[in-house]
Amino acid sequence: MKIALINENSQAAKNELIFQTLKSVVEPMGHEVVNYGMYSAEDDHPLTYVQNGIGLSLSLWALHYIWLLLQTVASLSSVIPQPIL
Repeated sequence: MKIALINENSQAAKNELIFQTLKSVVEPMGHEVVNYGMYSAEDDHPLTYVQNGIGLSLSLWALHYIWLLLQTVASLSSVIPQPIL
């Protein structure tokens, strides 16, 4: 499983500590950690709680939409008659 670490600007100084700690705990279990947040307090493009919240909600909405689409396709495949060979 991939685990995303997304920190905002008030936690930027702790990002490396959080990232390394998370990696040390979950990598032995076979998981991968990806750091998408603030890398340092001096980053040129600081992330806020609002930006992180909007990004996460859009990602979850997209995943839910894809899941619904796959469920619809799966249910339609049982209704569509199969060709006779």
